[in-house]
Amino acid sequence: MTKATGMAFEIVLHPAPAPPAGGPLLTDPWGAWPTETVGPLAAATPFTISFDDVLERLGRLNGVSTEPDGSVVGVDTAGAREWQFDAQLADLGGRLLTLELKGSCPRAVFDAILACCGWPESAVMMQLPRAGVFLSEEVFRRHAAARWIAGDGRVLRPS
Repeated sequence: MTKATGMAFEIVLHPAPAPPAGGPLLTDPWGAWPTETVGPLAAATPFTISFDDVLERLGRLNGVSTEPDGSVVGVDTAGAREWQFDAQLADLGGRLLTLELKGSCPRAVFDAILACCGWPESAVMMQLPRAGVFLSEEVFRRHAAARWIAGDGRVLRPS
């Protein structure tokens, strides 16, 4: 995987509210990023897809193992161990509420994870839990690529 094709992340995935509202600028070691203002109801709104469907879809991805409690681990199956991620699904009334993700992977793998949650038909937003802010998908992708280029892919890899 070339340096520019990876994504390093520590996020909570949520369905995107419509329409999102702009928030304050986040400045961190990887740049300056426009954020989204999200009300408490939007942050607690589940996806339209069921928890069980997401878990089943994730389990069909190459290199991904799942547990019935919503625990997920994905590893590079090419033998190079260049990427790995941990995830935890949360449900509300049988539907996916959030997907916590930490680690790194190629963009194509990340897109496959999102597709398991109903993307691109259902828009998503990403919460950076340490910073306490929400990013649009577009801004998040730039943030995750910047973290990968800075070498965070190895730091965020679960041991």
